Amino acid sequence: KFYLGAYLANNPSNTQTLVSRSSQEPITNIDLTNAIAYAQNRGSGYDIMGFYQWTYVQCLYLLKYGNLNSQVALGQGYTEGSTKQNTGETNTQGMCYGNTASGTDRVKMFGLEDAWGNVLQWLGGLYCDDSFSLLTKTSNFTIGTTASDYEFSTSSGLSEYINGYMKKLQGTNGGGFIGKQTGSSSSTYWSDGGYVNPDERGSFASVGGSWNYSDGAGLFFCDVHYDASYYIDSLGCRLMYL
Repeated sequence: KFYLGAYLANNPSNTQTLVSRSSQEPITNIDLTNAIAYAQNRGSGYDIMGFYQWTYVQCLYLLKYGNLNSQVALGQGYTEGSTKQNTGETNTQGMCYGNTASGTDRVKMFGLEDAWGNVLQWLGGLYCDDSFSLLTKTSNFTIGTTASDYEFSTSSGLSEYINGYMKKLQGTNGGGFIGKQTGSSSSTYWSDGGYVNPDERGSFASVGGSWNYSDGAGLFFCDVHYDASYYIDSLGCRLMYL
């Protein structure tokens, strides 16, 4: 079994550890190196949300809703706002909640507030190398950049970068719902934006989309083009215990 934080991770005491608490400001401007370190500082078994665990959540969503467009099936999420919002807004909304008519109302799926929208979430255990191979790991995440740092290696079938709404996804054990082909729109096929670009140096991933991603955000949004030292004010993470 594994546990994911009900809220976007926060660090209210600036103690270099991540927590999942209501009524807190989500941590952002954190690079992947520190996100992993802060999570693991909680103790044995703690990490940021991982690729395989996120893939599991995506599969559960498909079984429940049978719809490739999560913003239509459940809600737009906080995707047309101006800045990040504090955690706990959906505390009284049950396990699944959303508003398909509003881009400023929060979304909650299987108890995960802001499963998409509000703040981008770093994803652990996934790396795309400069030959477009997808390297994955189930736990004990690092910022390794070689095949020996990971458990599995899967060819993505890509030879050049892709960017846009996803028409086809990988659909493999080692590729999950990472993009494979663009050519869709916000209302067709997978309906979410995606980006895979190792850019001759390899890349790590974020998922969900943030407060201003509009129709491009959603459960299947995945952006694989970040360096481990990259940080912006709309990029945070979610805590996991495995």
